[in-house]
Amino acid sequence: MNEGKYQFAENDSFYLIKMSGNLKYTGSGGFDTFIDNIFSKIDNKSVVIDLTEALYLDSTNLGILAKIADKMLTTFDQKTTIISSNPDITTLLTNIGFDDYFSILDECPDTTTVLSDISEMVTGNRGMALMMLEAHKSLMDLNDENKNVYSSVVDLLEKEVQKKTKLI
Repeated sequence: MNEGKYQFAENDSFYLIKMSGNLKYTGSGGFDTFIDNIFSKIDNKSVVIDLTEALYLDSTNLGILAKIADKMLTTFDQKTTIISSNPDITTLLTNIGFDDYFSILDECPDTTTVLSDISEMVTGNRGMALMMLEAHKSLMDLNDENKNVYSSVVDLLEKEVQKKTKLI
């Protein structure tokens, strides 16, 4: 099984995020925390997301990408670039409306950037359900079609988060 892997590099002009393998919610907690940490101190650099080695992205990972796009558009008025050479991944991205919020390219420019693994970080008090809820809300916010597709998932996740909040 090709487990998901998240990597990161920074240079003078952009941040590079490489996502490869089967990217599922079970491995995305550290990635989500990393993204939150980066955007708490991000400067006006471009963000490039390399999906050339991604085999599968679940809706939670797509939601985290939508969160990145929203942050870049609202904070810096610039689109995030996604590089996807896998036609299945590219079709998925365009079917959920990512082409309106991202610049999607089919090949990666040559780069000698050294990537560091984004280690699985503890999600703390947020928890998996809250991370998934936020990711799916980000997907819903992209367009009306996504709102219809993901509204029942968001409803279930909201109930789960409320239930866990009552236990604390």
